[in-house]
Amino acid sequence: MKRILTILIVTVAWLGMSAQTPTAVLESAIRAVDRAGGITASYQVSQDGKSMSGRVAMRGSKFVMLSTEVKSWYDGKTQWTYSSATGEVNITTPTAVDLQMTNPLATLRGLKQGFIATKSKTQPAGGYAMTLVPKQRSQVKEVVLTVSTQSSLPVKADVTMRDGTRATLTISSVKTRQSLPDATFKFERSLVPEGTPVVDLR
Repeated sequence: MKRILTILIVTVAWLGMSAQTPTAVLESAIRAVDRAGGITASYQVSQDGKSMSGRVAMRGSKFVMLSTEVKSWYDGKTQWTYSSATGEVNITTPTAVDLQMTNPLATLRGLKQGFIATKSKTQPAGGYAMTLVPKQRSQVKEVVLTVSTQSSLPVKADVTMRDGTRATLTISSVKTRQSLPDATFKFERSLVPEGTPVVDLR
C-alpha cells in the first residue's frame, strides 16, 4: 500500500509538471535554485569518451567547483581558476557569459534569456526534458535540459555544438540549505600544487 501511494504521488507530480510549458518549468527551476540557499552537489562531464567529475558548492551567485583537472572559486566579483593543463591559477573578473560557461547550476537565467525552449519528444522517468535552441547564432546548436519533477532542480544537460561536438553534464547528490560561509568561495592555495604560479589577468 505504501509503495502504491508513493507511485501515485510521483505520478501526480509528473502530470502536474508535464502540463506546464517549458518556460514555466525553467522559471520553476530558477526559483528552486534561488530558494535552496546553500547548495552542494556532485557533477560529471562526459565528452568524446572522456569524463571529469567533481563537486560544486554555491550560494546565490557565489560558487566553488573542485575536480582533479579544474578548480574554480568565485566570490561574487573575483574568480580564481586553476587548470592542471596550464599549471597555474588565473585571477579574472568574469562576465555574465563567462559565469554561465563555468558554473553548472548557474546557467538557468542565461538559458531563459538567450534560448527558445520546447518540450522534448522523449521524456525521462522522474524528469522533465526540454530542448533549448539559441535565439541568435552561436557556437551552441542546442541544449537538452532535464529538470527533476521532485525538486525542480536541474539534473542533466546535453549540449550539442555547431561543430558536432557533444557534452553531457550530470548533476547528482544535491543537498540544499547547506551552511556555506563566504570563505568557502575564496581561493584556497592548499588545494593546488605547492609553488603553482598565480597570474592576475584583471
